Amino acid sequence: MRKCWIVLLWLMAGMPTMVGQAKRPSVVFDSISKDLGRLTQGEAARWVFAFSNKGAGTLEILSVETSCGCTTALLSAKKVAPGKSGRIDVKIDTAGMFDEMEKQVYVKTNDPRHSDVTLTIRAIIEPEIEMSDTGIFFGNAPRGKEVRREVILTIPAQKSIRILSAKSTDPRVAVKLQPEPGSNPKKWKLIAIRKADAKPGDHFGEIVVKTTSSLTPTISIYETGTVTAPGK
Repeated sequence: MRKCWIVLLWLMAGMPTMVGQAKRPSVVFDSISKDLGRLTQGEAARWVFAFSNKGAGTLEILSVETSCGCTTALLSAKKVAPGKSGRIDVKIDTAGMFDEMEKQVYVKTNDPRHSDVTLTIRAIIEPEIEMSDTGIFFGNAPRGKEVRREVILTIPAQKSIRILSAKSTDPRVAVKLQPEPGSNPKKWKLIAIRKADAKPGDHFGEIVVKTTSSLTPTISIYETGTVTAPGK
C-alpha cells in the first residue's frame, strides 16, 4: 500500500510538467525558402510564407526582422491559437539590384523547439536595359588630353520603352547619346568625354540616363579617373 502511495505522489508531482509540455505551441511553416526565378530590375519580389500552429498552446510571434531596408515583412497576427494559421507577406524592392539576389527574414517565436526561424527569398535580377559596362574608368591622363569612353545601352526587342537623355554630375565630364544605325532605335551608344581642360586631380561622378520605363526611370553609371599635371 505504501508503494502505491509513493507511485501516486510521483505521478502527481510530474503532472504540471507534462501538462506544460502538452500545452506548448508548435510552429510549422509550409516552406522556409522560395526561389522566384528571374525578375526584371525594379519589379517587386513578393512571396507569402504561410505557417500554422500544430501545438496545443497559443503561438506567439515575438519579432519579425529583415536582412536589409529593401525588404519589408508584414505579419498577419502576433498570436495564433492552436490549429489556426498565419502568414508573413514579404516584399523586396529590386531597384538597383542585378544578378543573384538573396534576402532573409528572421522570425522569433515562443515555440521552444523553433524559437528562431530564418526565411529566405532568392531570385535572379535582370536589368530592363542591358549595358555593356556598369561603370566608366577614365584612368590617368594629363591635362590637355581628351579621353573618351563608350557604353552601349540595349533595349530588349519586346520592350516599348525609350531612352530620353543622359547627363553627368561631374563638370569634368560631358556626355552624349547616339542611336546605333538600324537599331530602330533599340541600341544606343553613350559617349562619355573627359574634357581636355579638366583641372588636375582625382574626379568622380554619376551619369544619369533617363528613360520612359516605369520600372527603371533612371539608370546610374558611375565614373572616375585622375587628371595629372602636364609632363607628369
